[in-house]
Amino acid sequence: MAESLVDKREAPRSKLQHVRYGVREPGGRDEAAALHDRLAPNGELLVGMVSARNVPEKGYDVFVQALARAGDDVRGVLVGPHPGDPFLALVSELGLDDRLTIVGRVPGVNAYYHAIDLLVLPSTREEAMPLVMLEAMAAHTPVYASRLAGVPEAVVEGETGRMFTPSDVDALAALIADAPQRREELKRMGDAGRRRYEELFAPAALRARLEELYSNS
Repeated sequence: MAESLVDKREAPRSKLQHVRYGVREPGGRDEAAALHDRLAPNGELLVGMVSARNVPEKGYDVFVQALARAGDDVRGVLVGPHPGDPFLALVSELGLDDRLTIVGRVPGVNAYYHAIDLLVLPSTREEAMPLVMLEAMAAHTPVYASRLAGVPEAVVEGETGRMFTPSDVDALAALIADAPQRREELKRMGDAGRRRYEELFAPAALRARLEELYSNS
């Protein structure tokens, strides 16, 4: 964004300052265990995708194709609107009717961040710094995300999550398929993501950064 302002708007580089989001911690932790048990009744690994917009570049097709290759010990949940009937047809074609729960728009999305074992962010283009990624990190949930735009600023490869090339179904499928054997590692990455959230993306971090800017102005 800064480079765009300099190149296209002729903004003076010396005037630009980097201020990260300050994202609230999602509530709903008390509901998480029961929700996980309902969505993954046999103790399967629960992989989630959360999106507020049903546009193709969110990577819905990438998510379900990768999930289909991951094996029966992984279940998925999609929270938010989906792209429509062609997407539902693809879900059925992939044999995911019993392994993918499509929730739709819900007011209580926060509980899902705590219930899932990992969040998948499979966007193919046009991302900046996705809020769902930061909210998942605040909930101690590791993130597997496309290496796109601002994602690498939050997701540290192998530390707070994993990254893959946008639209690379094979890479994401391999990561998801391997995840059930790495539950302790997922927990460590989730805890590391929480620490990174507190350091860089929590409301307190935003407040401290703004105070620093004003005090030095």
